[in-house]
Amino acid sequence: MLILVKAASWTAVAALAGVGLGRYWLAPERPRPVLAAALAALSLVVLGAVELWLTLAQVIGSVDLATWWRYAVRTGHGHAVFWRSAAALGLAGATLWLPRRWWPVAAALGLWLCYGFSRLSHAAALAGTGPLLVDLVHLVGAALWAGGVWRVALARGGPGVAEVERLSRLALWVVVSLALTGVVSGLVHASEPERFLASGYAVALGVKLSLVAAALGLAAVNRFVLLPRARRGRGGLRAAVWAESAVLLGVLVVTGWLTTSPVPHGAVVEVDVVENLRRLVELLAR
Repeated sequence: MLILVKAASWTAVAALAGVGLGRYWLAPERPRPVLAAALAALSLVVLGAVELWLTLAQVIGSVDLATWWRYAVRTGHGHAVFWRSAAALGLAGATLWLPRRWWPVAAALGLWLCYGFSRLSHAAALAGTGPLLVDLVHLVGAALWAGGVWRVALARGGPGVAEVERLSRLALWVVVSLALTGVVSGLVHASEPERFLASGYAVALGVKLSLVAAALGLAAVNRFVLLPRARRGRGGLRAAVWAESAVLLGVLVVTGWLTTSPVPHGAVVEVDVVENLRRLVELLAR
């Protein structure tokens, strides 16, 4: 159940990112998706409350409302959920109703929303500020990519050529940042390579990477094959963007599985990614 809550939360974050991207850059001339923004923001509030309840249930078994409330108001987990819920509501309001020149306000609220998740990540809990920031950049990049694709795919009348071109330019930088931060985040947990590769965490990571590779392939087809065809008035772009949207949704679902999997650490907890990479290469070279 917690996996579904996490996956739904990532989906809502990406949806809000897509609303913001559409308003400020991808499709500023299109109508504002008020219902989508409101549902995404409200779902993050509800999902945050459910996440606290399920986390408590895992630890103590039986949970009542009074215990849940104490946990929500007295713990770092509860505070993070409160502030990211406030950021989600603020982001939806800012994106829909503030003038477009106020986009830095929306950007700051989006960053704060993502920080509310990253501060509770495996990397932040085990390794501190550096891995937390890496996780934050990774989450922001993933939300922008998925949200941008969804905003273009779900646009009334189908994706426009100009919108897909803008999305392709963004995707190039996002993919680079996701690759770099993803490698670093994985290596943070690879201090014991044998344990790491045999863990459920590594299985979830492998499935996620496979889906990301599929999404990259679809994005490349869109950019280098279908987009030039669309400029000449030929079809196929809409179906490909929908396919990419579906794969990215799968990535976020698997991310919910990954973030709820136990981290593969034993007696050795070393966050030196260079040293961890050396150990992993040595193991694979045997």
